[in-house]
Amino acid sequence: MRPQRKTRARYLVGIDEAGRGPLAGPVAVGAVCIDTKDKKAMRALRILGTPLKDSKQLSEKQREERYEALRKISKKGGFFYEVALIGSRTIDSRGITYAIKRGIVSVLRRLPAGLPRTMKVLLDGGLSAPPEYPQQTFIKGDERYLPIAFASIVAKVRRDRIMDAYDIEYPKYHFSRHKGYGTSLHVNMIARHGLSPIHRRTFCTRIRKNSRG
Repeated sequence: MRPQRKTRARYLVGIDEAGRGPLAGPVAVGAVCIDTKDKKAMRALRILGTPLKDSKQLSEKQREERYEALRKISKKGGFFYEVALIGSRTIDSRGITYAIKRGIVSVLRRLPAGLPRTMKVLLDGGLSAPPEYPQQTFIKGDERYLPIAFASIVAKVRRDRIMDAYDIEYPKYHFSRHKGYGTSLHVNMIARHGLSPIHRRTFCTRIRKNSRG
């Protein structure tokens, strides 16, 4: 019997998260799926991803521009993306690791039926998908592989937009300026006003000792 030849996955799915460390707001898990046999989509994505940069290496304006470009490419086929947002209540009750795993499961379940048989999941850092998915994890994968870099961008942009909306709902915390991260401004606002409904209480225990929340 001849040994089976390894076949290359037609679909590459990149996964990354944004918002693991903030004191407030959801964690976002982004997934992008690229059809490697769609030449037009591949050409457009390669052009957009040159030079290759993950969300942390781009300004907010640059991230928004790339996000909108990805949205337009997705309308032409050969590429699509999903973002799952897991809120602060789940993070507080089950932990950030559970929240991220739940987000990964959520975005993968939104893939078209039958796609897992012809795809490979590429993940950043210490992330992992359920064992039934063919996968590989890369250290600093968002700096090395196009699908992961784009996943980091869609996750970051969607989360930032959510935090901008929360800024309108809870203006005294200035969420649009720090996106929920533990800046001195944010810590001072917590100490002054206490915690809002979207704060991660398990992340703010030291600050709460000096606050009214």
